[in-house]
Amino acid sequence: MTNITQDSVTALMSILSDPDFIKLSSRAKQTSLFEFLRLNELNTCAILAWLLDPKEGHDQGEYFLRALVNSLAGADIKVEHAMDIAKFAATSLSGFCCLTEVPISVGESSKRIDLLLIDMESQKAICIERKDGTKASRSQLKSYFDWCKSNYPDWDWLFILSDSYDFEHGQESHDSFIQINDDWLENALDNLIGRKAVPAQVEKIFRELKSFVFGNWNERSDSYYKDFSNIIKRMTKRHKSVLEDISTLYFSYGDRVVEANKNGFYSFGFSDVCGNHIEVLFAKLWFSNLEPLEMLHEYDEFSLIGEYLQDSISTKLEYDAREKYFCLFNGKHNAFDSPHWPYYLVVNRNKVESEGEETVSVRIKIYNSNEEFAKRCEQIGGMYGIKTPDGWNQRSKLLINSIPLRDIENNPDFLDCVKDFLRITDRVR
Repeated sequence: MTNITQDSVTALMSILSDPDFIKLSSRAKQTSLFEFLRLNELNTCAILAWLLDPKEGHDQGEYFLRALVNSLAGADIKVEHAMDIAKFAATSLSGFCCLTEVPISVGESSKRIDLLLIDMESQKAICIERKDGTKASRSQLKSYFDWCKSNYPDWDWLFILSDSYDFEHGQESHDSFIQINDDWLENALDNLIGRKAVPAQVEKIFRELKSFVFGNWNERSDSYYKDFSNIIKRMTKRHKSVLEDISTLYFSYGDRVVEANKNGFYSFGFSDVCGNHIEVLFAKLWFSNLEPLEMLHEYDEFSLIGEYLQDSISTKLEYDAREKYFCLFNGKHNAFDSPHWPYYLVVNRNKVESEGEETVSVRIKIYNSNEEFAKRCEQIGGMYGIKTPDGWNQRSKLLINSIPLRDIENNPDFLDCVKDFLRITDRVR
């Protein structure tokens, strides 16, 4: 820990006077409440229920439910599922109602079905189990299947395992459950965004759901944050040593020591340091520019991993680091007129179990959002075993289920995955 001195103020001013800092300051704002929320599976299920219910206030009728049912035909399904899906696809879905957290009794135990969609008139129903970073528990899917079939024996059923992480569930999988990720919903939301097809306030909700709940935020699709990543990367590299020094500073309160952060300073009261004009001046400078400075300060290990991969594997690699994930691109192919990069690897932080080690998963993602790159994306998808049927918009495939984030730069599976990505994408012309 280091005392705040006149040199500390001078060092801080070197950052504030950087022309890029003004640009960063104008972008260092949260424009959505979802940026503050930490959604769990219950919250996500409630949002899904709102979208899937044809009678809800999104005013899209059966649009989302239809998108879900139709997407099942493009999943990796068994032959017997095809007829079940066709029965739903061939009929109106406007009569369904959507229930969440439905309590059921299985033997002597009680369980809850995440989402249950029921149409009493057509005697059709859909059972959905939602997973966001967790795996199916012991006999969970089998219990739901048995209950549904025994209580509604003559009904037509669809059973869906909706897993945003695309995990392999091994022995806990069930033959009757069709596993999908959130690609179908991203596609459906994408189709409504930017077309003036829905009222502005509803489109804002759809845009936020796509960016913060069912997909990854992308500065390319939000002009407000144009060039955000490049600005923060430039500033972090330019002021790396100064930022490291500032992170060791503390305010002195007689015999008390408090780190130079917002909570530490204000919890002891401004009057406690009013005798030290250098600390007061530093505090005024720091806290009047708090948001952009904290963004620079929190440039985390994902950014460092991206830089390491560029240095150790190839300068062709480009990356976009966020709090919960980072994306790797082959800079050989640019699509700046598209809201999405045509293909990339995305590394997601997995949910941490209590005192468990932090891990990440890796998946390949391809987008058909730019005519120039459509053929290339289909070729890349084929090399990864991803099906791209007519009219496809986006597809993804899990490549690595779980590896420790710690020392990931030396993990052979991860490094091989990145090298394979470059090798595959380099072959595409």
